[in-house]
Amino acid sequence: MLPLPDRMEYAIEIVVNNACSNLHFLETSSPRLIAREVYEEGFGDSRDRRDKSLGLFYAVLALAQRFNTGGPERGHSTGEGATQG
Repeated sequence: MLPLPDRMEYAIEIVVNNACSNLHFLETSSPRLIAREVYEEGFGDSRDRRDKSLGLFYAVLALAQRFNTGGPERGHSTGEGATQG
């Protein structure tokens, strides 16, 4: 089962800005493209593409969970000026 798209978007932000912030070549556009592909209808048609994309997709989720210090699943807002609740 896939997470909701906004949770995945939040995970991508955590990974790019926190977990992998020293990897200057990594931008949010690459993981976002993979996430869009995963959510597209007909995604599973190519097994090779599916396996690679899902590997990165779930690696991003795992890293985000490890580096998450707040966020929607912990009672925070993703908007600017969010406070801990």
